[in-house]
Amino acid sequence: MKKLGVLLAALVLAAGMSYAAFAESANVNVTVNALPKLEITVSTPQVNFGSLEPETPKTISNAVSVTVKSNRPFTYSYTATDFVSGGDSYSIGILKWANAGSGNFTSFANSGTFETWPNRGTKTY
Repeated sequence: MKKLGVLLAALVLAAGMSYAAFAESANVNVTVNALPKLEITVSTPQVNFGSLEPETPKTISNAVSVTVKSNRPFTYSYTATDFVSGGDSYSIGILKWANAGSGNFTSFANSGTFETWPNRGTKTY
């Protein structure tokens, strides 16, 4: 019985070696459907305007930055409401935004689109 076991083991080993000797190489095509991913990071939840004088513009450089990472193209839009404090109301249009370093300020509206980014990757505003 012991001889039969050794003989079977030798046959299995020989068969495995001969199978490996006749293995083929082939190209394999793989298709993957990646799920959309969007990550938004905001540098601060609030902006400190400090002391303000009526009718005197104030620029706060790098007040807030928003970084968007995506593996798909995206449109970066916003909605905003007017300020109400007690009996006073102020239009959101008194605030302006600009891409860092551009110096081109645009008044906010109650809704709008900052940019449609046609690429994948990272974009900071």
